[in-house]
Amino acid sequence: MKVESGWIKDINLSFNQPLIALKDVMYIIVHHTEEIGWDINKIHSFHQDQRGWSGSHSGTS
Repeated sequence: MKVESGWIKDINLSFNQPLIALKDVMYIIVHHTEEIGWDINKIHSFHQDQRGWSGSHSGTS
């Protein structure tokens, strides 16, 4: 799949553990927060600090 420039932005998030590539991806689920004023950095920090996850990408595969 070709991704047009400007659609994906690298914002240099740091993760607590190394990222591991998935072998097969069947679905991508997009969800959002209802928290006013939260951006990707706030969401990422919340998942690390409050949930103890590696970062905002964490979940089941």
